[in-house]
Amino acid sequence: RLFYSGGGGSVRGYQYQGVNPQLPDGTPRGGMSLFETSFEVRRDVGASFQAVAFLDAGAIGFQETPNLTNMRYGAGLGVRYKL
Repeated sequence: RLFYSGGGGSVRGYQYQGVNPQLPDGTPRGGMSLFETSFEVRRDVGASFQAVAFLDAGAIGFQETPNLTNMRYGAGLGVRYKL
């Protein structure tokens, strides 16, 4: 089993499995280790909305311990609607 990273559930700002190195045919190559972290701040803007700022980071390693030299970062701002 291999690990994959990238996309809305991990490192936002990258396409699905886009943090992974790719094989010559463009297929994402999984790794044996994975490191992911995320920092997010939310602030209420009125009664129904929130402003959001985030910073995500992730790396795939080919050994059993993560290799942090190939870190990828995603950052952004957004608005959320509160139900």
